[in-house]
Amino acid sequence: MQVKYMEDEISIVLQKNHIVSQDRYWAYPENESFYKYSKDKVGVKIHLSATVINYKTILKRFLKWNKKHRIGFKVCKSLKVLERLNQGLYGYSQTGKFITLYPVQDTDYLNKVLVSLYKLFNDLYSVDIPSDVSFLSSGVVYIRYGEFVKNQTIFLDKRNGLIPDVAKEKIFALNFEKYYVMPKNLKIFKLIRKSSKGGVYLAWNSNLKKIVLLKEATKNARMTLSGEDSVLSLYSEIQLLREISNDNYNFIPNYINSFWLENSLFLEEEYIEGETIDDIIRNDFKKVKLVLDYFRNLLLVVCKIHKFNNYIIHDVSPANIIFSKNRFYLIDFETLSKSNEKLTTIYGTNGFVDSMYKSNDKTVDYYALAKVYYYLNNPDKYKELSTLSLKNKDVKTKNNLWLKRCIKHSYSNDEAWLEDYDKYIGAKNEISKNQF
Repeated sequence: MQVKYMEDEISIVLQKNHIVSQDRYWAYPENESFYKYSKDKVGVKIHLSATVINYKTILKRFLKWNKKHRIGFKVCKSLKVLERLNQGLYGYSQTGKFITLYPVQDTDYLNKVLVSLYKLFNDLYSVDIPSDVSFLSSGVVYIRYGEFVKNQTIFLDKRNGLIPDVAKEKIFALNFEKYYVMPKNLKIFKLIRKSSKGGVYLAWNSNLKKIVLLKEATKNARMTLSGEDSVLSLYSEIQLLREISNDNYNFIPNYINSFWLENSLFLEEEYIEGETIDDIIRNDFKKVKLVLDYFRNLLLVVCKIHKFNNYIIHDVSPANIIFSKNRFYLIDFETLSKSNEKLTTIYGTNGFVDSMYKSNDKTVDYYALAKVYYYLNNPDKYKELSTLSLKNKDVKTKNNLWLKRCIKHSYSNDEAWLEDYDKYIGAKNEISKNQF
């Protein structure tokens, strides 16, 4: 009797949302013209896996989410069909396929949809789909490349789970190899730091015959209320490094490789040797003056990131800036986002992020760099990470309008920000060569 009640409940949800049964297994939106279906004959399908326990949560979340995205789809018509699917009675490869989405095959659009669904269901785990590949570490969102054939007889399924190159070109996450032991060409010899989100290591790459940096993101670590986690943050950094690893952006590490080691995602990138600004402020007061001499170049580096695809860095803190041979390098982009993208969580290092400022714009990076400048001029206060009151006696920061306007988020663009820096701090006394 309980099973019948649950089965009636899914039918009520489908009827309420005008989703109607069209065959023995699937239900489709009644008004299909309202939804956007791919016009391609073959392409990337997205499957949402479900169990007989979590299917109601997945269905309700998806229907609410899809009111905005309007992606064409089909869904199991009843609990009985889902139960039989997951028992393998309709073919082994059909296991878990509760909802099938037929998205438009635009590359940027596909990736945005996958990231959005990843966050939406990041707290849930369902059964694996044998014919598909999970998107990142999702337990619900799966990808398959195949035919868009409506009402295909599911008994004739011959899916083999292979992902062609055309799909890997669209969704870079499909290129990541999975290992259960560290790849043979990598030998870790130093742990730089370990945290709840994973580790950072130095390793010797025997193929490249050089030292590389490995960043690790563990599954579900540091999950926010929006569903963002350490894996997704590292994936964002991987995508950025791939996009801009060229001579015009030689102030960031070069991308080398990405892979899975059990349930952790690893990024392998160029190791940049040098001192961080954090090290310099704490231990090398003589070099602080040299950093200040070149400081305008750091502003130019940040401006160049801003101009590339309208990115905001968020975590421009001393530990993420390397100063080597009179050049600046930025080394951490896990908190990267597009300007004005809605964020539910404030990112950044304590002391270099304004927790009271809710907008996602370039001024968050201006604020962070103003704090870096302040602590370079006041290294004794760095260990305290005190609130920037601007009431100190240091003439280099007292009454500095550029600094104050950064802290108040007053600048609207990079040009005005740089112009005021030159006006109130002065580029004449600085060295602006050798960075690019």
